[in-house]
Order: sequence, then C-alpha cells, then structure tokens
Amino acid sequence: MEIGCRWGGMFILVTEWLRNSGADLKTVIALDPIAPTPFISAYFDLLRQQAAIEPTCRIFQPRRWSVRMSTG
Repeated sequence: MEIGCRWGGMFILVTEWLRNSGADLKTVIALDPIAPTPFISAYFDLLRQQAAIEPTCRIFQPRRWSVRMSTG
C-alpha cells in the first residue's frame, strides 16, 4: 500500500519490478485524496485493456540490482 501517490510513477515502477522479480503480489493499493492524473488514468486503462502486459522493468532483467528508493 502506498499513501500519497497522485503522480504514481514510483508506485508503478516498484509494483512492476516486484512482479517481474517473482513477488507473489495478489493486490497492490495506492491511495490519494486528489483525483488521478492523466498518466495514472492511462496506465490503468492500459492494464484493463491488456491483462498480460509486459512490464517496462523487463528491460533491466539481465542485471543484478541493489536498490533503495525514497520519495518525498
């Protein structure tokens, strides 16, 4: 769960990366009291249209990463 995700870029990146890395994510949740941006709306429209979308993070799959992410 992420709270305060209006623009959503980090939420989407981390979620797709974790799924691509084999995490057993059944549900991911992002909450924000402000209406979604056009970017977020387009992302969820794409997910609804293509259930088997290939994550952008797949480009980075051959590399081993040690990542620490912080926003805000």
